[in-house]
Amino acid sequence: MESKALFVSHGRRINFVIMKRLFFILVSSLLLGAAYGQEAVDTGRFCKVLERLVSDSRRNFNVEKKKAKDIQSDGVYKTYVIANGIPGALTSRVIDDNELRFESIVYRGKSKEELSRRYLQYKKLLEASQKSDGTGVSSERNYQNELEAFPTVRYHKLYEVTVLLKAEMSKPDGVYTAVISIVP
Repeated sequence: MESKALFVSHGRRINFVIMKRLFFILVSSLLLGAAYGQEAVDTGRFCKVLERLVSDSRRNFNVEKKKAKDIQSDGVYKTYVIANGIPGALTSRVIDDNELRFESIVYRGKSKEELSRRYLQYKKLLEASQKSDGTGVSSERNYQNELEAFPTVRYHKLYEVTVLLKAEMSKPDGVYTAVISIVP
């Protein structure tokens, strides 16, 4: 009887240790994913936000409604910070340099593998959101030889708006960037 009680007690201890480790792994992966802006992006939510941004592009992205504190300027162009841009993006903004365009950085880092993962993730999301509206799709060779595997993809909307997905690399510091742009 005594050995049976030890076994049950010992079995509970093993289960507790396993559960504790699994909880630690889960929390760590969530924190690391959030730290690198790698949240899972819901396709439906992405499509709704993209449609809203495309619609806003025909009304100058509603920049006249922005408060002065949301505007940054370097003397060449103004940048309007957008709080609810592309889901999972690091930053979203509207740039005013002779014409307005929306830009959202969906990845920035030194890992080419992670650039590839994020580029493909957002390419699939863009394809899913563009299927039923008669959008034309084209791609252009990336002007940076190191990024030939990541062509600039253009989605031509029926109402004369272009949505771009492009990958870039800053050569001095070796940082890769994946960007979604909306150009009216």
